[in-house]
Amino acid sequence: MIRALIPDGTPKSKTETVIEERMEYGRLILLVCNKTCVKHRSDIPLWLKEFNQEWGYQEPETITYYYHTYRQPVSFINPNETTSFPNLIYFIGLKKIVFNGDVNVKEEVYSWLSTIDSLNLMQPKTYDELNSILSATSNCSSKFLLLADRPQCPQASWSIVARIAQDHAIQPVKIEFPLESLTHVLLYKRMPHLSETSCHLSVLLYENSYSDFGDEINPLIVSDWITTLLPLEEGSCPALFETYWHPIEDELTEMQQIFYSAELEITERNKRPTFFLVGLTGGIAVIILAFSIFWGLNGSGFSGK
Repeated sequence: MIRALIPDGTPKSKTETVIEERMEYGRLILLVCNKTCVKHRSDIPLWLKEFNQEWGYQEPETITYYYHTYRQPVSFINPNETTSFPNLIYFIGLKKIVFNGDVNVKEEVYSWLSTIDSLNLMQPKTYDELNSILSATSNCSSKFLLLADRPQCPQASWSIVARIAQDHAIQPVKIEFPLESLTHVLLYKRMPHLSETSCHLSVLLYENSYSDFGDEINPLIVSDWITTLLPLEEGSCPALFETYWHPIEDELTEMQQIFYSAELEITERNKRPTFFLVGLTGGIAVIILAFSIFWGLNGSGFSGK
């Protein structure tokens, strides 16, 4: 599956198999030695364990460890990149990062780990914050990956996916379910092709458009999708594959916010049989009020911008 690292059809070594398995949902630090390095094989996993504990990481966010003795050419080691031994290589998604520092110095290893582990995550809390993100992709330099999971079906690998997006110069954005009613309306009215019943959200935002990965938050698959949907830019906005992209709808007017929020309230109340009659009556009253205001304004809320 790791096509960028392991050529198709080539028999895999044990280390290649381990890399592929670990990268399916997580990440890996590989200690590479060209001769016996007993001290490093003792120190590095201990330092890595301390680092994981310091940040409170649990699987699959934990940075795992493996060891490889480098005696002959292998697909995952580029001699032009790996300039010294022993050395460390970090694997995440379809990407690898070589340390090339002094593996004897804990502080230097820790500093490198902190750099590659850094995650700049946006977490919009309000309607306006999320609305600004959805409206901020008009230029080619602004890309976002919107991620979310529901309490009843948590997806622990979302942070791995967020780091993969960040490595592709895409800003990861995490929203929390359940959403307040107005933010719910915003999300599903401006991106109407999203499924309101999906357990997870992984949505790529670019050039006033969005591409929905559906329930898929598998790091390798998302990484593959990103490289497919976002070809390398050559001085101008790359053309988008229309099959996979939908336009982000215009910002909601105040009247639309009122109307759609009332509509959502009716739907939610009607899901509870005990409150069906009360919910229906109260919801209709809100709808009538919304329409009264609407006609009083000659429909201006839905027409001109």
